[in-house]
Amino acid sequence: MEKKTSVTLNLPPKLSLEGNVHNNWIRFKYNFHVYIGASSKIFVNVADEDAIDFAATFGLKDVEMNNYDQLMKDFDSYAAYVFNQSSQNEGEIFNHSLTEAKKCIKSCE
Repeated sequence: MEKKTSVTLNLPPKLSLEGNVHNNWIRFKYNFHVYIGASSKIFVNVADEDAIDFAATFGLKDVEMNNYDQLMKDFDSYAAYVFNQSSQNEGEIFNHSLTEAKKCIKSCE
């Protein structure tokens, strides 16, 4: 049975364009980077230990491992690679192979 955990991730405060805009921007930018960094950590945590070990094979630097967009791009590339490598196995009925390909396509969307 999978453990269900609820996580609350606070959004950064909205950017205020009143008062000291420069300081507001610095504060907003910092808080936003913290939020984005947390998103990548949550992804890796939810994806499980196997995903962490697998992500380590991407050859990413530590900074990139905390980059949500980079992780998504690399996992997307891997999923596309797996799909492109799939083929009908010897002795496999065509309809079964077609069904498996459709499942793979649907999961890639």
